Amino acid sequence: MGWNAERARRSASLSDMTDRPTPTGLDALFSPRAVAVIGASREPHTIGREILENLIAAGFQGPIFPVNPKAAWVNSLKCYPSVTAIPDPIDLAVIVVPFPHVAGVLRECGEKGIGGAVIISNGFKEVGGEGIAREEELLEIAAEFGIRLIGPNCMGILNTDPAIALNASFAKARPTHGTVGFMSQSGALGETILNVAEELALGLAQFVSLGNMADVDGLDLLEAWGKNPDIKLIMMYLEQLTDPHRFLEIASKVTRHKPVVVVKAGRSPQGARAVASHTGSLAGSDVGRFHLFEQCGVLRAERMEELFDIGRLLVSQPLPRGNRVGIVTNSGGPGILATDALIASGLQVPPLSQRTKDALRMRVPSGASLNNPVDLTAGASSAQFRMAIEALLADPLIDILMVVFISPIMLNATEVAEYIIQGAGVTEKPVLTVFMNERQGESAVKKLQEAGIPNYRFPESAARSVSSLVWYADYLGQPAGKYAHFPFDAAAIKTQLALAGEDGWLPFDAAMDVLELCGIPTVQSRFLIDGDAPPPSGSYPVVLKTISPKLQHKSDAGGVVVGISDADSWHAALSAMHGRLAAIGLLRADYRILEQEQVQKGEEIIIGVSREESLGHLIMFGLGGTTVEVLKDVVFRLQPLTDLEAARMIREIAGLPLLTGFRGRIPSDLDFAEELLLRISALLDLCPEIIEMDLNPFILTDSGATSRAVDVRLRVDVG
Repeated sequence: MGWNAERARRSASLSDMTDRPTPTGLDALFSPRAVAVIGASREPHTIGREILENLIAAGFQGPIFPVNPKAAWVNSLKCYPSVTAIPDPIDLAVIVVPFPHVAGVLRECGEKGIGGAVIISNGFKEVGGEGIAREEELLEIAAEFGIRLIGPNCMGILNTDPAIALNASFAKARPTHGTVGFMSQSGALGETILNVAEELALGLAQFVSLGNMADVDGLDLLEAWGKNPDIKLIMMYLEQLTDPHRFLEIASKVTRHKPVVVVKAGRSPQGARAVASHTGSLAGSDVGRFHLFEQCGVLRAERMEELFDIGRLLVSQPLPRGNRVGIVTNSGGPGILATDALIASGLQVPPLSQRTKDALRMRVPSGASLNNPVDLTAGASSAQFRMAIEALLADPLIDILMVVFISPIMLNATEVAEYIIQGAGVTEKPVLTVFMNERQGESAVKKLQEAGIPNYRFPESAARSVSSLVWYADYLGQPAGKYAHFPFDAAAIKTQLALAGEDGWLPFDAAMDVLELCGIPTVQSRFLIDGDAPPPSGSYPVVLKTISPKLQHKSDAGGVVVGISDADSWHAALSAMHGRLAAIGLLRADYRILEQEQVQKGEEIIIGVSREESLGHLIMFGLGGTTVEVLKDVVFRLQPLTDLEAARMIREIAGLPLLTGFRGRIPSDLDFAEELLLRISALLDLCPEIIEMDLNPFILTDSGATSRAVDVRLRVDVG
C-alpha cells in the first residue's frame, strides 16, 4: 500500500477512533483501534517486517504505527523513534525487540496508556535462570500500568472479524473468517495450525499463540471466548493446565452453550513415583486429565489430526438426537470398514425402516444392498445417490448420515457432492462424507468443504469424530449436578490430622476417627495389649489384623485372620499371627494387633484419594479387597464431585452387577455409596493437605445403617 493511500485510510481511521470507546482488558488485545509495531524492520524476512506486512495485508481497520529509532519510514509508513513519540492514542503494542530492551519498551507502553501488548521476543522464562527474573519484571510493569500481555515468546494473535481484521503475527497462512477460537501453547505449532485450518476451510474467528503465558493464559481466553457470541467452537492445544480447578469451573459453564475440544500434550509419565496406597498406584496425571475434561464437558482429542477432525464436524453440523448412523456407499469394502469403525466407537448402524427399504428397492441398481450400510455398487448413478441420501435422511430410525464414496471414472464426483449438499441443506441431521479418492474427487471435496460438510479420508477418523459429536450431545442432555455440603466439625478433624507422623501417615485409630467425624461409619475396633483377654461370648465373629508402617499389604504376610468364632480360635489365631510376623523379621515393637467386629454381609468396595501435583485430588471408586490392583476395576474423577458425577462413577465399573443383585446377591445401597463419595469430596475441600487415602475395604451392605469401613490409610502433607 502506498503512503498516500495509507495516509488517507489512516486519517479516516483516526477520526473513527473518537467514536469508539477505549478498549480495556482483553479487548485492547483483540479489538484495538490502533496498533504500534515496536521493532518494525525495513529488512525483508525479519519478524518485525513480517508482522507489519501481515497487519497491512489483513486490512487492519485502524492506523498502524511502526516504531524503529533507526528508520524514518518502514513499508511506506511513517516510523517513530519510540512509542511515546507517536502523537496519537494506541491500544495494542506488538513488541519485537531483543530481550534486554523489552522491559524498557513495555514501560514506555504503560506511560503511553497502551492497554494491550503482544510480546514476540524470547529470552524469558523458557530459557530459565535470569530469563525467569526478566519475565517477572514484565509482570510487575504490566500490573503497574494495567497492561494485558500475550507472551512473551509467542507467534502473535489474529482476529479475523472484518470490522477489526487484525493479524498481529508473523504467520504466512491466511485463515478465512469463521467462528472458531483457537489457542495454542506452542508457537512452533502455530503456523501449522493456521495452514491446516486454511486447507480444511475451517474458518477462525480468533487465534492466539500463548507463548509463556506470563499474564493471559488459556483460562482467560476460555472465559472470554465463552462469552463471545461470534465464537461458536473453542479449540485448544495445551501443554500444561495452570489451574485445573479453575479450568473445571470455567469449562463447565462454557460447554453448556458451546463445544470445547482439547488436545493435551505431555501425557506420558515423567518417571515412576513411589506410592504407598492402592489409589496412588492406580491413579496418574493422564487419568486425572481425562476425567477432568469429561467432567466439564470438554471433548478430548488424542492427536492434532483428531482435533481438527472433531472440530470441523462440531462447527459445521447440528447435534444429533441419537447415535444411529446410516451409511450410503458405492463400495462394499469401505462400507464394512465404516460399519466396524462406528460400532467400535460405541455407535449403532441399525436396520432401515421398511418404508425406506421399499423406496430404495424401486430405484437402486440391481444387486444393490438395501440393508444398512446401503451399498449402491460402483454402477450407481449420481441420481441414485441422491435418492438414497434423501431416503436415509427421511428415515426416523437414522440420526446421522455418512456417505462413503470412491470415485469411479464413469461417475461425476462433483455432482454427487452437490446432491449431498442439497440433502444436508434441508435436514436437521448431521451429514458427513468419506471421499476416499481425494485426488480424483478433489473438486468435489473442495465443494463439500466450502458448504460446511466435513470430509474424511478414511472411515475410522470419521467414526471417531461422530462418536465425539454424539458424546457431546449426550452431555448437554444431562443436568449439571449439584455439590453437597455437610456440617463437619472442622476443628475436630484438623486435630486428628495433626497426629500424623513425620512421614505424614496418620495412626490407624486417628484415621478411623476422621471417618467417623465425616459421618462415615466404621467397625468397632480395639488395639490389643499384652495380656488382653478374648472378647466375651456373643461378640463373635471377629477379625485380627496387623497394623504396621512396615507392612503395606498385611494380608500378603498373613497379618489378617477372619472368621474367628470363639475364644479358643482367637488364642490360636493370635499366636499363629505372631509367629508369621516373626518369620518375616518383624519385631513385636514394629506392629500392633487390631481386633475388629466382622461385618457379616456385603460387598467389598474401595474409595480412594490421590493428590496429583498438576491436577489436585483424584477420587477413586471400585471393587475393593485384596485384588484391587489385579482387577483394576476402578474409575476416577477430579475433586470436587457433584451428585451426578458420584452416581456415574459407581455405575461405570465393570463389576456393577455384583452391587445390584447378581445371581441372587442382596443389592447394595448405591445411594449410600454416592453419599460416601460426596462426603470424601467435602473432606478434601476442608482439608486439602490430605495427600492420599484408601478406604479398603469398605463393606457396602443393603443399608447405609449396617455398612462399615473396616480399614483406612490416610496421609497428609506435613511440609
